Amino acid sequence: MVQWQITLTDDANQFVQEQLATGRFTSVDEVVSKFLEEAKIRAANEKLGELIREGIESGPGVEVTDEWWEQVRTKVRAEAERRRSA
Repeated sequence: MVQWQITLTDDANQFVQEQLATGRFTSVDEVVSKFLEEAKIRAANEKLGELIREGIESGPGVEVTDEWWEQVRTKVRAEAERRRSA
C-alpha cells in the first residue's frame, strides 16, 4: 500500500464531505478509492471505444469461421516454428 498526502480545493473537500454524509462511505479513503475506480473504468471504456473505431476504420471485415481460425492457427504455428529454427 502506498500512502500519499494530498491537498483538496474547498469545493473538492465539500464534495468528499457530502459523499461521506450520504452514509455510502465510511472514510475519505473509500470516497477517493471509489472515484479512482470509476475513473479507471471510464479510461478503459474510452480505450475500448478507440480500439473499436480503429477496427471499423481499418477496412472491410472478415467472416470469422472455423476454417478461418484454422488458417490463422496454421500461420501462427508456422511462424513460431520458423522463429525457433532461426
